[in-house]
Amino acid sequence: MSRSPLNGWDTSYVGLLAVCINQYFNLFIGEHILLWLFL
Repeated sequence: MSRSPLNGWDTSYVGLLAVCINQYFNLFIGEHILLWLFL
């Protein structure tokens, strides 16, 4: 573990974030399509 701040954002959470936003706003894009796009 490091106490220094991160210089970049971890891109492994982009797909999960997109699915959460999709479910929260009830968008018309299916979760399977979003996961395949961000895979």
